[in-house]
Amino acid sequence: MSKILVTGKNGQLGKSIQKLITNTEQNDDFIFVGREELDLCNESMIDRYFKDNSFDVICSAGSLSYGDNSIVMNEIYRVLVKGGIFIAIDSLNNNPIYKLNRYIHFLLGNRSKSTLQRMPTIKLLEKYTVKFDNVEVAYFGSLTWLFPILRKFLNDDLMKEISSSFDKKINIKKSAFKFTIKAIK
Repeated sequence: MSKILVTGKNGQLGKSIQKLITNTEQNDDFIFVGREELDLCNESMIDRYFKDNSFDVICSAGSLSYGDNSIVMNEIYRVLVKGGIFIAIDSLNNNPIYKLNRYIHFLLGNRSKSTLQRMPTIKLLEKYTVKFDNVEVAYFGSLTWLFPILRKFLNDDLMKEISSSFDKKINIKKSAFKFTIKAIK
């Protein structure tokens, strides 16, 4: 039986996984936490909440920018068993268009300054490749900023197909909107 931690229990991924496991027979031990149970900005809360080598899998969607990047990475590593897997999807803070968009949302009160400062970067992801034994990163969504304009002419499926094809044909690392990471301890 695997012990699996899912951060962001109230987010889209957390709710989807909860729904999936409720409707299926499985033998894994899932633990779902939200910010109220585990504040990633609070190192002592993380220490109290988890023992070393506690989890086989940790899943995270959009929560890497809420805590100190070095502490979060080290804590993920600490609580994974040897051979354990960290899987995440999050926003990337390299594309100038997305940086401007996030800054506007900050000015409107929809983002905090600390979130802007902690948004994952390519440099941060490179630190994961040093810390973990095996790391795979995929970048995508470089054309997402065009979707509001393209939506006037194209349906959602065609826009996603065009965006996906574009992402695959060019090296979008620096212009990506999102990334996925799979890191094995």
